[in-house]
Amino acid sequence: MKNILRDMKELWREDDLELADHLSVTGGVRFPGYSHHAIYLGDDQVIHYQNGEVRVDSLDAFRRGGELRVSDSVCTYSKEIIISRAYSRIGESNYNLLFNNCEHFVNWCRSGSSTTHGI
Repeated sequence: MKNILRDMKELWREDDLELADHLSVTGGVRFPGYSHHAIYLGDDQVIHYQNGEVRVDSLDAFRRGGELRVSDSVCTYSKEIIISRAYSRIGESNYNLLFNNCEHFVNWCRSGSSTTHGI
């Protein structure tokens, strides 16, 4: 298993992930320089924008062979509220690369702001 980076520090097990963590992945089968973002739901599940809609997937399907990181993004809500906010958008299909992308989704769930900060 590949290591996971948390705020630039390596974690040794996926068990070290915490509910409502802001995950990002780079590399793997994605375009070079592109990062993809999700919220960790526990039990090796994430919620993210994928193929134009908000959905739940396995951690492996999200990772797709890339390097997984845990971001220290702004978090103004409890873990429970973050997860609830994420689930409230299941099935949404308003993806827009510039104005409503996967990073915007994660930041909105965690802080109410969809600003991106470029991880």
